[in-house]
Amino acid sequence: MRDLFIPRTTYNVGGAKVVTDRNLLFVSEAAKLQGHGFEQIVPAARRGSAHGLWDRLIFLLFRIDKGQLAIVLHSARRGDLANVWLDHAALGLVIPLLWVIRQCSRFHHRRWPRLHLFHHNNEFRYLLDEYREMGSTLTPKRRFQLALTWFQQRVGAAFADRNYFISPSEVTGSRATVLPPSWPALSESLQKHESGDFVLLVGSQFFANEHGFRWYIENVAEVIAAPTIIAGRGLDEVFVSSGKVTVLGFVDDLDALYSEARIVAVPIFRGAGTKVKLVEAIHAGCQVVATPQACEGLADRAALLASGQLIEANSDCFSRRLSDELAARPKAPHYAHGAYIHDRFLPSFLAAYLS
Repeated sequence: MRDLFIPRTTYNVGGAKVVTDRNLLFVSEAAKLQGHGFEQIVPAARRGSAHGLWDRLIFLLFRIDKGQLAIVLHSARRGDLANVWLDHAALGLVIPLLWVIRQCSRFHHRRWPRLHLFHHNNEFRYLLDEYREMGSTLTPKRRFQLALTWFQQRVGAAFADRNYFISPSEVTGSRATVLPPSWPALSESLQKHESGDFVLLVGSQFFANEHGFRWYIENVAEVIAAPTIIAGRGLDEVFVSSGKVTVLGFVDDLDALYSEARIVAVPIFRGAGTKVKLVEAIHAGCQVVATPQACEGLADRAALLASGQLIEANSDCFSRRLSDELAARPKAPHYAHGAYIHDRFLPSFLAAYLS
């Protein structure tokens, strides 16, 4: 028997990669536990006009190309699949298709796979916010894209045997399990590193990050006493180093930056669900100042606020709260590392897998 893992695309960096890598690790562990073979089918990069109309229609509906879809359907009909794992809610239309094949297989006495759907954050809400951020009107094409994305998420969740969410605020569908983003344990050398005097912002070139970081540069960076470092793939193409702000772009070792930062700022006003960058900073033991929108979907929110590790501040008081904390404690306070370690969530995932 085999388990099949299908991500929507290949992520090189960013929160989507963190979640996909974790899901891949957990699924491979589950397959090993059951003695199953394991295969990952990575969708090919989309080439737009290089494909014919039929190819583009398949990609629009299933978010994978016809070659990957053919492999999935052939494997399902062959009867040697134990589980099919789809790593994105927008792949949801693959789930009802496999569900229909599974119902037909019963008449031929074939074994049929269980269908699992991993949800990242709400794609519909992100897409809607992106259109609003662009200041563009909702054309018929964009309305269709929004409707299709909403439909794919909802139908996939309804037909999946089990759904896995990174945010408890977005749970829907049958047999739901919440798996927040998680990471391997940090090395002891990083845990003992002395902090510096700078505020750290981390993200990739994405509309919600660009919007929030631009607001921070214009309204906060020059007001607070400490300098600011911005790190993330593509952000050096959007912002330039100036005054008290240094833009690094892509950084190989974020763990080292987290260990050196006096405090991490998460000025995010767009999007939905759990912000991976916020959870990552908490996992690294950093103190964080974040907007209420950035804290959405955080299961440990109340405990983190009570401990002082998380400071919630809206746009009206963000710079003041940040300045107050920097003045009150020049050195970073010590908080526990590894709050979102893989080992914390793997047992619950395996229990859900075996149930």
